Formats: sequence, structure tokens, C-alpha cells
Amino acid sequence: MRIQQRVGITFLMVTHDQEEAMSMASRLAVMDHGRIAQIGPPAMVYERPSNRFVAGFLGAVNFFPARVAAAEGGMLSLDSPECERQFWVAYDRELAPGTDILLALRPEKIALKAVPDPNWANRLDGKIRGVAYRGEASDIEVELRSGKVVRATIANAERASAAAFALGQPVALGWGRAAAVVLEP
Repeated sequence: MRIQQRVGITFLMVTHDQEEAMSMASRLAVMDHGRIAQIGPPAMVYERPSNRFVAGFLGAVNFFPARVAAAEGGMLSLDSPECERQFWVAYDRELAPGTDILLALRPEKIALKAVPDPNWANRLDGKIRGVAYRGEASDIEVELRSGKVVRATIANAERASAAAFALGQPVALGWGRAAAVVLEP
């Protein structure tokens, strides 16, 4: 990147290493079967993927099939049968009730606690199915009552923070209304 900035010319880099691409690029193009699926700044492509392929290609993601129950004031109310819950999601377009969508939620956008936080806009309940300690963060798998497995990534800001969660332990997962992305069919 320093060489590119110093000489001031455009570089084209082709890679399958998503982390490398996102950290080095000023613009990123995700290809699907030889066609550009989405192009833009790395943060925009990661945070606002245009479709399921792009969301799944760049990092880990949880997908929830859902149906629009209501739309009002930049918010969608969604029913998700796998989660046996209704979610509230910020969305800049109105969709008609009954519209099927796919909700994409990155693991790092999910908070995980033994007791639910009353300030959470959205919540799920489940049991710890797996814990993978990675040093700076831990990946936690939570199995919902429906059998669906949701992955949350928590920062290990405290010593042994992942050890606070034990296999089989009941937990609550929560996230804000702007944390998930609505993917239209």
C-alpha cells in the first residue's frame, strides 16, 4: 500500500484472501461465476452486501429466512420461523407485508450474555453448543430451540472471557436494529 501511495498509480490485485483484499483495497469487487456481484469500498461491501453470495463470501454470517410482518418509519418487523421470534430491523425501503426476505447477521454484531439485556432490540435464546478460543476473540456456537445454530463472535477483552461460557449453558443473544442486513430475493 505504501508503494502504491508513493507512486500514485492504480494497482489491480486479484486474490481469494478476503482479509487481504479488505485491508488493502480502496475499492473491492466480489466476483461470482465471472461476473461482478458487488463493487465498492470494502466497509460498504462487507456491511451492506447486495446478496447472499456476497454476504457469505466476505466473512462469517448467520442467515435467517424471514417474512415481513409490517413496515413503518424505516423499520421492518420480521417473523422468523427458525427463531420463533419477531425481529425489528432498520431498512430504508418499505416492503409489503408477506414479502419473504433473508436476514444476514454477522457474528461480531451479536452480544452474548447469560441473562438477556432489556435494552436489546432483538433477542434469541439458546444453549452453548461450542466455544472456539482464538486469542483476541472467541467464536461461540449457540443452538436455538428449533435446532438452528447461530454463531456469535465475542472479543476477549478480559482474561479468560470465553471460559465464562460452558457447553450446554443457557444464554441470550441480542443485537440492535441496524446490525442486520435485509437481503431481498
